[in-house]
Parts: sequence; C-alpha cells; structure tokens
Amino acid sequence: MAETQNPTPPKSGTLKETPSPDLVVTYSNYTSVSAAPEECIFRFCQRSLDSENDATEVVRVYMPVGHAKRLVFAMNRTIRAYEEMFGEIAMEPQLTAKGREAIGLLSEKK
Repeated sequence: MAETQNPTPPKSGTLKETPSPDLVVTYSNYTSVSAAPEECIFRFCQRSLDSENDATEVVRVYMPVGHAKRLVFAMNRTIRAYEEMFGEIAMEPQLTAKGREAIGLLSEKK
C-alpha cells in the first residue's frame, strides 16, 4: 500500500488570491475579538463620531485559533514595516484645532 503524504502548505505570500464574485468590501474602525475553545471570533464594526458608545457590526469572522495566531504575526510584521517607512502610529490620535475645525467641531478657547 502506498504511503499517503500530506501536501505541504504553500509558503506565506505564494498563494494566488482571486477575489470572489460575491466579494464585499467594507470599512471598520472598531474591532472586538473573543475566543471559544477552538476558534477566535472577530467582530468588525463601524463607530460614528456622533456616539462613543454605539458601533454597528458590519462583518463577523470565525477563525481557527492557529490561523488567528498566524494572522497576529502577519499583522505585527506589516505594522513594523509600515512604521519603519512612515513613523510610529499613534494609538490614540488627538485632533488638532485645524482638524476639529475641518470636521465641524468648535475650537477650544484658551
């Protein structure tokens, strides 16, 4: 009987990615992550400037924990490369007076 070999998974970056005809592209500015025994659950949401407490869930992704861990490594590698080129990303960006004016917020008077 011939021995069955497991195929070697392709190395990162070697897969040909083909968009599905049903592909939906969306925007998320808030993400919630939770875990179950065998999977991670990512809830991608949109938060409005009008309400700090409301977020509308636009996509929910269930992912095996092993794949989620690989995703974390890939995201870390991507963020490091980005910051090497463009500088550190602010975790809590602050609006300047010009920014507040541009989005219609009143400038604070000193």
